[in-house]
Amino acid sequence: MFEPEYPSSGVVVTGNEIDQNNTEGVDQTGEAGGAKWSKTTAVTVSGNNVHDNAGDGLWFDTDNVSVTILGNRIA
Repeated sequence: MFEPEYPSSGVVVTGNEIDQNNTEGVDQTGEAGGAKWSKTTAVTVSGNNVHDNAGDGLWFDTDNVSVTILGNRIA
């Protein structure tokens, strides 16, 4: 049986509106934004509309393997 090295594997995030996140204004240089991933494998983020977030829109932090980011609108 396959045991993933990372806690999240095979995640697909497609066709979402990712906006208005971090409304509390957490330190935008390190801890908040639209969406953040850490310690994942085989993640696909595609066809999303990412805008008006306080901080990074899409953020892949520590130890992500085999990430695909494709066809998103990020403003």
